[in-house]
Amino acid sequence: MADFYTNVGTGIKTLFDTTNDFSTAMTGGLWYQEAKQKTTFPYCVYSFLGDKPMYWMAASNPDEGEDILCQFSVFDKTASAININKYEGYLRALFDWANITVTSYTLMEMRRTGSVTLRVDDVWQTTVTYRIKIDKD
Repeated sequence: MADFYTNVGTGIKTLFDTTNDFSTAMTGGLWYQEAKQKTTFPYCVYSFLGDKPMYWMAASNPDEGEDILCQFSVFDKTASAININKYEGYLRALFDWANITVTSYTLMEMRRTGSVTLRVDDVWQTTVTYRIKIDKD
């Protein structure tokens, strides 16, 4: 895995750990890739879907920056969709256009690109995808 993923993940976790509605609501915590078995609901998992050099179609050096897709999935086991919708709102409030710190890079943008909510086996899931652009310092 590229080192910038570690730096972006650290920035995401640092922001999550601040006092905010989303981290307060996620009593099961924030996990990378997958939560441990028997994690209490609600909880959030984030992962990186991929990346590409930010200037891959331009004449600039492709090592200058990265364009990363990051996905957050929130899981809740309540009967109603009310809570999962509220949690998505908290997630958006925290991460839409967030100013996360990414060591060795300058964050250019953290922009939401889409979301979907569904229910599988009595568990609600909302998934929100972000495009994160970073430029090498």
